[in-house]
Amino acid sequence: MTSLSSQKCESCAGLPPLSPEEVGGVLAAPEVEGWVLASDGASRINKTFKFQSMQMEDWHKEWNKSAEFVRKLLALMEEQNHHASYTHVPTKNGGSVNVILVTHAVRGLSVNDFRMAAKLNKLYEEVNFE
Repeated sequence: MTSLSSQKCESCAGLPPLSPEEVGGVLAAPEVEGWVLASDGASRINKTFKFQSMQMEDWHKEWNKSAEFVRKLLALMEEQNHHASYTHVPTKNGGSVNVILVTHAVRGLSVNDFRMAAKLNKLYEEVNFE
């Protein structure tokens, strides 16, 4: 099977959302590690990506990494034509980016959400460990 992160997001207009069983199966994939269903029971997934330094004097380096992640997140959303909600928050030792994925066209979760989740996990590894 082709990895989720290498699959392109495709139009899913007119398709049903993934069933709870399908969602549970995909959430168990290592490629989407750390992504969870929203705590309010809604059909969306979210993850917080943390960029933190153990040294207070290095906080700006981690903040810059979090900003770079957001820049690349925006480019990836345009490239894949699949847009997420996100917040970029400064912290005392860096920054964090919370991302929420849902497919509005199906009023729930689609395979595109998990493709993006896998792509974002990969992007985090690239940005955080450059």
